[in-house]
Amino acid sequence: MSNILESKQPTVTSEPQKVVAQKNLLLVEDVRVSQRVARVALNRARFRVDIAMDGLEAVELYSKGKFDVILMDIQVGFQLWLGVPAFFSLTLCIAATTHEWH
Repeated sequence: MSNILESKQPTVTSEPQKVVAQKNLLLVEDVRVSQRVARVALNRARFRVDIAMDGLEAVELYSKGKFDVILMDIQVGFQLWLGVPAFFSLTLCIAATTHEWH
């Protein structure tokens, strides 16, 4: 039994840890609670998050900064796609929803 406990001791190495570069993410979300939840989760995943409330603000923020990915509410994303379809060819865009369909 003591061998099992001894074998679970953490090992210490002198090798440097790889640091993952922080990525820039544009969150397009019009619900404040969803913004807060997403920001916390994304910050923990090492994303630097800028938030736009709607498609127009998203285009404005995108034109001012460099984003690696855009995460957006599907409804806002659909409105943005209708208004500025070329926007989606600029970078990786992911659309999702928390809406529950009945």
